[in-house]
Amino acid sequence: MCPSAPSYPPERRSAQRPVSRREYEGYDWYEEFLFTIPAGTAFVEAGRFSGRPDKIIARCNASSQEIRLRRQGEAPGSTIRLRIAEPLTIPTGAEIVEARDPSGAGAGVIFVTALFSSRAIDIRDNRPGPVREEQLLEVDSLAAQVQVTR
Repeated sequence: MCPSAPSYPPERRSAQRPVSRREYEGYDWYEEFLFTIPAGTAFVEAGRFSGRPDKIIARCNASSQEIRLRRQGEAPGSTIRLRIAEPLTIPTGAEIVEARDPSGAGAGVIFVTALFSSRAIDIRDNRPGPVREEQLLEVDSLAAQVQVTR
C-alpha cells in the first residue's frame, strides 16, 4: 500500500447499533386447554394451538408432571418439569404441547394457556438517533474527497 494513499475512515458511532429488544406487553387473544394425563410413561399430545403463540403458561395439579413443546413438523424440545401450584411461563411459542407422568400412574391434570399478540411494543432504553461526531467539511474541500470502496 502506498503511504500517500488515504486510509479507511473510522467507523461512525451511528453505525454501531444499540442493544435492543422487543417484548410483547399486550395480548389480544388467548387459548387454553386442560388435559388429564393417562397412565404410562410415554409422551402423548396434550393439545394443539391454532397458531404459534408468543407466550405459553403451564401449570399442573400433581407433582412430577412433565411437558415438552413442539413446532409443527419439528422434533420436540427439552423436557420441562412442572411443579404443583407454580405456573411456568415459557416466552417462546410452539403449536403442540406433549405431556407425561414419569411415575406412570396417570390422572395428573395440566392447564396450558397460550397468549397471542398482534403488535410488538418497543421498550428499548437507548434509542439515539444518528450522531455527528465531527463538524461537516467546508464546501470547497468536499469536491476534493475521493470515494473509497472496500
